[in-house]
Amino acid sequence: MPYYMTSLEKTVESIYNRVGIDEPNIPVDEIARKLGIDLFYGKKTFRIDHIICLDSKLSKEKIKEVFSHELCHCLYHVGNQLDMYELYRQYQEFKADNFAMHFCIPTFMLQKTIIPKQKYHAATFLADLFCVTNEFAFNRIEHYERQLFAAQFHQRISMCAENRTNYSTAYKVNKSSFK
Repeated sequence: MPYYMTSLEKTVESIYNRVGIDEPNIPVDEIARKLGIDLFYGKKTFRIDHIICLDSKLSKEKIKEVFSHELCHCLYHVGNQLDMYELYRQYQEFKADNFAMHFCIPTFMLQKTIIPKQKYHAATFLADLFCVTNEFAFNRIEHYERQLFAAQFHQRISMCAENRTNYSTAYKVNKSSFK
């Protein structure tokens, strides 16, 4: 079954390719350096332009998740969220959360990984491999499963539409031959 990567998945793969990273669990400090992002650790997390400050009390797993979220803001969002309309701020947060999910566990790496069949074991395995929390890995697995299901569904719908077209063409031909 063909799996068509979304534009976000292609973008994430392109970012990783551009900086020469093709394996999981690269420290965020190295990713930031390769992307030209100034990364600091302090008492709280924030982002200004291409500067990210992460809360130093976070676990290394949470640091990767939060870094990836803030990276999306650096790469794609402008403006001060304190001055934005609430719905637009929520939109940016949703986009950054989605980006983080794909950046922490990129599809192109996920597809090369042999994952345990049981979801709990798969989440634990991916959490360790990609240095994220179990909850984050579990959510990513569920997201990926939904994408695979959607791809299968789309393929079946396409096949049905194709068969319907063939049937209606055959019907028209047969119908005209009875005149």
